Parts: sequence; C-alpha cells; structure tokens
Amino acid sequence: MIKTLFFCWIALLTAAFASAQEKASIIRRDTINLRGYIYNEEGKPIRNINLESTQLDPEYNQFKASAYTDTLGFFEIKGAIFNDTLRFRWGHATYYTPDFYNKDSRYVVIYLAPKVIDINSSNPVEVNHIRKYPKIIPSLNIKTFEGNVDYFEVHEPAVYPGGIIAFQNYLKNNLIYPETAIKNNAEGTVQIEFTVERDGSLIDFKILRGIGYGCDQEVINLLKQSAKWRPAIDYGRAYMMKGTVAVKFTLTDK
Repeated sequence: MIKTLFFCWIALLTAAFASAQEKASIIRRDTINLRGYIYNEEGKPIRNINLESTQLDPEYNQFKASAYTDTLGFFEIKGAIFNDTLRFRWGHATYYTPDFYNKDSRYVVIYLAPKVIDINSSNPVEVNHIRKYPKIIPSLNIKTFEGNVDYFEVHEPAVYPGGIIAFQNYLKNNLIYPETAIKNNAEGTVQIEFTVERDGSLIDFKILRGIGYGCDQEVINLLKQSAKWRPAIDYGRAYMMKGTVAVKFTLTDK
C-alpha cells in the first residue's frame, strides 16, 4: 500500500512538472537593463518613487517592467526597451512627474521639479471696490539715445571656436568606439553635461545618459581635450554656462 502511494505521488509530481514545462515559452526581445537616479531640484535623491516601462517584465511577460528608487534615488528596470517611455506610476505627490522618454541609453539621471498646485489661475478671485480717487496715468519724458550699443555682446551663449558644426566635426573626427563596447555589443546614446568656465575651459562633467563599457568616458575625455571655448557674455562680462552634448554609438551589421 505504501509503495503504491509513493509511486502515485511520484507520478503526480511528474505530471505537474510536465504541465509547468508546457506552459513555459521562449521569446526573443531586444532589451536592456536601465539604471539611473532620480533627484529633486536641489540634487537630493528621491526614494520610493516607482518608474514603469512600456515593456512587459522579462520573467512572466504579464506585468509592466518597473522599479522603485532606493534611499539613494537609484533604480534599475530589467527588461526595458531601447527607446522607451517611462511613466511614474506611484510616488511623491509633491513632485511634477511627466513621462520620461529614454533615447536608447542604459543610464539616466532624472530631475523632478516640485509640483505647483494651480488653484484658480483661469478663474481668479475678484475683490471689488468703488474708486474714490481719480486714476493717475503717469507721463514719460522720452529722450533720444544717440549712443552705440553692440547688441552682439549682450546675452551671448558660449561657443566653440568655429561654431557648433565645428564642434560636432571635432567629435566625429576624434571619437573612437571603445573595444570593450564592441565586444559587448553596447549601443545607445550618451549625453554629457559640462560647464564652460569664464576662461573658456570645460569643467564639471556629468553623465546624464550613458551606456557604459567605456563609451561615456570616451566622450568626457574628448570634452576635456577640447580647445577653449569663447565663454558666455552678458553685457560685456564673461560668465559660466552649462551645456550638454549627445553622442549616439551604433554598431552596424555591414
């Protein structure tokens, strides 16, 4: 009797395993593991905010792939697609959370602005009272200005020697696809933020979007080697200005 029950139990387990095997399926999907950080406008991490991909999760293929940020604001979505619209499904109601479009990067930094509650800008509260004193309209004594103003030097942004096209050509002619990235089939867009100092040098490099495998650092190294820019000018005085540059790394089959 015991021997019979044992074989029946084995048979049931075998049938259950075979059934589970029949339900499993293999699908091919070009996905990435998207990592990044979410900060507020002061650069402080925002924790426990949920970011959701349009792609289904790679394990069960039923729910949207998503992740919560940790105490450092870090998140990792496994199985996201290269060009993905990320949505903030749950999180802090105090932050403005529009959809975020990731352009084939594996690493992103997202800054969220505080949410402003619009009470009634389209229909403001009115307070009325009868005017007691006559309304005075001021008169202006306009004089003709005969001086010379160089408007070219007012609010001029920083610029690379030769202009934007020359800067893009500098990157195209000097960028090298890292061998590590080639071996790992790493593709995508790298976006680097930098600051143009008052003397025209580039400093404070930050990776806003990245794909790793040496690609992010390759762009930063070229920025460091860049010729000095003409700094931003405001009423004849140089001031610091931030800029960003995007580089797309693509592997071709031919």
